[in-house]
Amino acid sequence: MALNQSLRNIPGLDANVTTLLAQLDRLDRQIQVRLAEALRDAHWQHDTQRCQAIEGIGPLTAAALAARRNPVRHDFVSTLSKPRT
Repeated sequence: MALNQSLRNIPGLDANVTTLLAQLDRLDRQIQVRLAEALRDAHWQHDTQRCQAIEGIGPLTAAALAARRNPVRHDFVSTLSKPRT
């Protein structure tokens, strides 16, 4: 919203600003969809919903808090321990 307000008052940039803001809106929607998919895949939807119930916490902060609460553990196999072919 702030970017929209700042750019709208620059003379001669109306068409460019409109295009830029539309692209940013599409990108934001894509990020939100991917974030929701990642949270679903990690089974963190409940945690993020609880965090978002707190005033001022949005989807991205809620995802970060859920990630902090539920660290992802991976079992990585060292490539150094594998014999070379």
